[in-house]
Amino acid sequence: MKLYFNDNFDTNTLIANVDSEEKALSEINKYLKKHKYVSSYMRTWTGKRGKQWFDFGSHTEFFVLDKN
Repeated sequence: MKLYFNDNFDTNTLIANVDSEEKALSEINKYLKKHKYVSSYMRTWTGKRGKQWFDFGSHTEFFVLDKN
C-alpha cells in the first residue's frame, strides 16, 4: 500500500510504502511532527476506487492510502 500527502493543489506526494493502516497512521504522525503541525482530530473514510482518506484538521490537505 502507498501513503500519499494530497496538498491544496491536489498534488499527491508519496510519503511511504506501508503494509497496514496502523503503519500508515504511524507515518502520518511522523510526517505531521516533522512539519510541526498539531492535529486536533483524525477522521477517515473510504473514497472512490477504495482509497482511504485521512482528514487531520487541515481544510485543504489530506493523506490518502492507496490499497491497490
